Amino acid sequence: MDETVVDKKVAPESDRHNAFIRWIINHDSSIWFNVFYIGLAVVLSIWLGLFWLVAVVGAHGVIEFYRQYLLHSRGWFAFAETIWEIKLDIGLIVFAFWLGVYLDFIFGIAGLSAGARMAAQAGGRVAQTGTRVAVWQRTIRGVFITLDDVGLAFKALANRKKKKSDESDSDIAKTMAGNSVSSWCSSYSKGDWLSLAFVLIFFVLIVVAPIITGKSFVEVWHILVDEMQPFP
Repeated sequence: MDETVVDKKVAPESDRHNAFIRWIINHDSSIWFNVFYIGLAVVLSIWLGLFWLVAVVGAHGVIEFYRQYLLHSRGWFAFAETIWEIKLDIGLIVFAFWLGVYLDFIFGIAGLSAGARMAAQAGGRVAQTGTRVAVWQRTIRGVFITLDDVGLAFKALANRKKKKSDESDSDIAKTMAGNSVSSWCSSYSKGDWLSLAFVLIFFVLIVVAPIITGKSFVEVWHILVDEMQPFP
């Protein structure tokens, strides 16, 4: 009698645990997770700043690390696999920082500022011009970051096709006992090469920004720090 009661109590907890593990393993294939994740990344990064984009990607990184640890039970291996899995997300962050550094340069805001100074000398409207520039910056950044997030959406669709979200417990156990070779050492797909090239290109462009834009290293650094303000 007691054993029956214990079984009834333990079974629901076991089911919930298995459901949670199943969700962790397959979270990249979940439509709702990806809609929430991409939507949150876009909205927060556009309206509040890149600090929140980094925070959202960081939260995804924690979930992915737990997934990789479940699969491989090795800390450093799980960390390396996590970086591999969220490389496109990291690329989004690097791209967003690149926009922050290069936006003035690309769209000729420096020239617009010079025009504003001339207007100020003639009794013009510096504040109004500055507000108009800020609006354009926010709009342009929003468009580019949203376009960049399309890459995350395609990644989610690819993951959904690759694996079923309703795997059985035996399938999960089989997955958790899977390949122990690092993804960094495996063959790369075209998407992998594109993601890696995306991160590398925009990272290098940030490093060489003083040469291209004429800003000093200190100015570039201050731009990056300002971008990371949680409440600008």
